[in-house]
Amino acid sequence: MIIHSIRLKNIKSYAEGPEGNGVTVNFQAGVNRIAGKNGHGKTTLIESLGYALFLTRPEFEEHFDLTTYFLRAGKKAGEIDATFSHGGDAYRIERGLGSQNKRRSKVVQLSDGSTCAEGDEDVSRFLCRLLQFPCESSLRELFWKLVGVKQGRLTWAFDSKPGDAKKFFEPLLDVAVFRECFDGLKPAIDRFGQMCHEQEKIRAGLDERIRERSNSPEVVELMRRQVAQLEQELAALKESWKTAREKVAQLEVADEAVKTAERMSQEGRNALELAAQRCIEAAKRFQDAKGASERVAAAAPAHRAYEQAEAALKILRNRQVQQKRLENERSAAACHKVEVDGKGQAASRQAELYLTQKDALESTLAALRTRWNVATNILAENRINFEQRKLAARDAENNRACLRHFTAGLSPSLEGQGKTLGNIAALTGELAAWDPGTLTSARVREASAEEAVQNLRREVAGLRGDHKTLSAQLAQIRGGTCPFLKEQCRQFDASRVEADLQQLNAAIQSAEHNFKAAECVYRAAKVETTRLQGQEAALMEKARHLQALSQEFVDRAAGLLPEAVLVAIDSLTVWDSGIAKFPAAPKPAPDTALITLQQTHADTVVFVEQAKAWWQDADAVIHAKLTAFDDEATRRAKTEQDVVNLQTQVARCQEDMAKLGTEEKRQHEAVLRFHCESAEISKRLAALDDQLQAYALLEEEISRQEQIQVDHRTGFQQYLGSKPLAEQLAARQADLQRLQDEELVAAGASMLLESALQTAMEDFDPQALAVARKNCEEMNGAVTRHTAHLEYAKVDLQREEKRFLDWQEAWEKRDQTKREINRLQAAIELTDLARDVLKNSAPAVAQHLCTRVGAQAQQIFNRINPDPVELEWKAEPRYSLCLTPGNRRFAMLSGGEQTKLALSMTLAMIHEFSGLRFCIFDEPTYGVDADSRQKLADAILDAQDAAGLDQVLLVSHDDAFDGKIEHAILLRKTAAHGTEVVFTQ
Repeated sequence: MIIHSIRLKNIKSYAEGPEGNGVTVNFQAGVNRIAGKNGHGKTTLIESLGYALFLTRPEFEEHFDLTTYFLRAGKKAGEIDATFSHGGDAYRIERGLGSQNKRRSKVVQLSDGSTCAEGDEDVSRFLCRLLQFPCESSLRELFWKLVGVKQGRLTWAFDSKPGDAKKFFEPLLDVAVFRECFDGLKPAIDRFGQMCHEQEKIRAGLDERIRERSNSPEVVELMRRQVAQLEQELAALKESWKTAREKVAQLEVADEAVKTAERMSQEGRNALELAAQRCIEAAKRFQDAKGASERVAAAAPAHRAYEQAEAALKILRNRQVQQKRLENERSAAACHKVEVDGKGQAASRQAELYLTQKDALESTLAALRTRWNVATNILAENRINFEQRKLAARDAENNRACLRHFTAGLSPSLEGQGKTLGNIAALTGELAAWDPGTLTSARVREASAEEAVQNLRREVAGLRGDHKTLSAQLAQIRGGTCPFLKEQCRQFDASRVEADLQQLNAAIQSAEHNFKAAECVYRAAKVETTRLQGQEAALMEKARHLQALSQEFVDRAAGLLPEAVLVAIDSLTVWDSGIAKFPAAPKPAPDTALITLQQTHADTVVFVEQAKAWWQDADAVIHAKLTAFDDEATRRAKTEQDVVNLQTQVARCQEDMAKLGTEEKRQHEAVLRFHCESAEISKRLAALDDQLQAYALLEEEISRQEQIQVDHRTGFQQYLGSKPLAEQLAARQADLQRLQDEELVAAGASMLLESALQTAMEDFDPQALAVARKNCEEMNGAVTRHTAHLEYAKVDLQREEKRFLDWQEAWEKRDQTKREINRLQAAIELTDLARDVLKNSAPAVAQHLCTRVGAQAQQIFNRINPDPVELEWKAEPRYSLCLTPGNRRFAMLSGGEQTKLALSMTLAMIHEFSGLRFCIFDEPTYGVDADSRQKLADAILDAQDAAGLDQVLLVSHDDAFDGKIEHAILLRKTAAHGTEVVFTQ
């Protein structure tokens, strides 16, 4: 995979860019260096790539919300776009962040612009499928553990505690699944055991149910016979009850005929009484309507006079409304005139106040200008001299820092020189104790032993050949056959050949014994020679190391006083003549003899003490002079600030005077406007007074019409109250005549109904109906009792049949439960077996993977390390690394060696587990000293080539990689525009 570019908009230090589309950073195949100062956005690029392409949120102990972490301060939405190619196709992934973000996550194929995936879930699945990872968690782990390791965390996993190492490496090696499956199967066993226990309880309950219902078959058969007998008895009773009901029905028909005749006779009498009552009420209503008609005729004149007064009052009240409207308008106009006159007077007073304030500001402005001129002249007099002394003080401060750093490093440097001298003395003594003749003697002994072994080997081979020949001859002459003529011959004696063969066997045994003894002597001599050769090789390596240490000692002693320090000392001596002369540094001899080196170290000790004493005195003089200059600079800065403040006050006074002039003019214009408005309101008041004169007599006319209404109100009310009743006179007279005719018809019908009642009572006997009803009720009671007995018997039968079915079902369930218990017990045994297999397989699989990764890492490490080693990575007990020769653990290595080894292991695991051929190094030289930084930079570039990576993004802000990488990206951050790409090459 190769990443081509990434675009960030409103992401942490990256703003919207000059065109509002964010900031785009382009990458190339091979090694890309991302440089810039701390806080200028280098790590943000890596975190954004991890979030966009590898679904990885930033890893911290404290959890951050993405909106809070990624978004630029004050922004509600941000954008991350990354273009990359993989598998021959190019893609662009788009992601949005923030509460007001309107972008959906999307992957676009650049060849045709088609959308490959849209939405967070679809994009995640597409990336896993494209990069060939089983799930999102695997992709995230690859990034934060291997591809995009955080700054300073490259070596952490290889020097961590056993528990942390297992948590880190086992998911990468895919062996964590064994432990997870082992642990995950334990709940299954517990669940199987719980289920088995539950089935045991169920079986115990079923056994109890079977015991309780063991007599159900016999009881069910007995109850079925009882129900059949009750059903036969109930059928006979129902037939007798049916006959009694038919007789009662016949008598009840006759009784109903008598009751119907009585009811109709009573209804005829009631109808006659109702008709008579209606006639009386109709006559009374007719008389009421006749009286109301007479009252209406008497009150008609009063009604007409009242209505005429009502019409006149309606017209007068409308005019009264017009009068009220005109009065309200005049009142509002008068109030408005008072308000306008008050505003005009206030505006006039405000104009006078602005004029007074303007005059006061003019005098203040003149005083400020005088003070500003005085302060400006004071600063201008010694500006050039002050700037020169300021530059000199700045140089002195830098030189002081340089000397402080130099003197602070003298003691560690002296201590390191002493340790180096001790190592040189130890190596010199060890080399002096070695005797080269020992190895020569061992080689002579080995050659002699080897020659003896070869001679004995040839002797044994010859004896075995003779033995084979004699054996073949013996086999031939045993039958009397000549070995030459191949014919029967008595001249060959087989016993003599057998005697020779026995002697030859004894000689072979003796020769073989001697050969084995010689081989033992040869192997011992060879082991001794190999051991001495190893010692000689180690001593040769130590001799080379001794030469390097000696030369390093001389170089460090010669470079004890750098040129930059001498320049700083000369500059400070010129700056202040009170600083004493710096002591002379010792000049080491080029000879690397131990006695010479010891003398050089003694001279260095004396020089260090003299230099420290000189620095204490010089630092006090420098500090005093810099403090005096700082005080002067503070006073000058205060004067400059006073000038700025006076200039600001002058500008503010001029601005305030302009504002006061504008306000004064505006108030004069307002006074004129209010005077014109007051004159217009006066004209309006005069016109309203003329209109109100027409309504002077309106109240008197309204009072006269209201008095007319009071005088005729009684007659008006009588007319209105009697008129509705008088209008019903004709209708009530017709109703009276109709009701009188209906009364005559009702009297005739009542006589006919009385005659029919007498006829029906003569044909009915009430005593026979009572006897029949009593007999029917007795039969009904008997049927009801037998029915109840039958229902009770059926309920008992159903209950017992249910118990019988429960008994049968319990037997079936008991068999099923027994089979389920056997199945669960088998599952428990099988799961236990699976857990044992998983537990025993995990270490072997892990060690196999560790061996394969270790072999790959060893090849990479040996290409970037000057001394070849053998690397062993053991999975048990704690994923530990070991280097031979020396049997050195990871923690025993130097910082540079640890970084190179961790780098090799990381690249090997990337090659083994990802296949992306892509990696990110965030500050790989972190924590490495300046001398080793350049070597480590070269080693990292060699490691990239050794691992065969297509692209590497290398984040670094030091100069270790200068001139070594073709494509470099420099980031710079400003307060106004955020992080920008200064240049790429």
